Amino acid sequence: MDAGRYEIQLSHTAAAQVRTACLLKRSLKEIHALGGDYVSILTKEAIA
Repeated sequence: MDAGRYEIQLSHTAAAQVRTACLLKRSLKEIHALGGDYVSILTKEAIA
């Protein structure tokens, strides 16, 4: 790395991924605030 032989590339889908992550985070916080179990929401989706 010190020699500078690397290149940083930004994925063309990075903006959409960030928006999706923000939406998911807000949704999980809201589920938690309402007393819901956000962990079970995530694990159900992962299994299905």
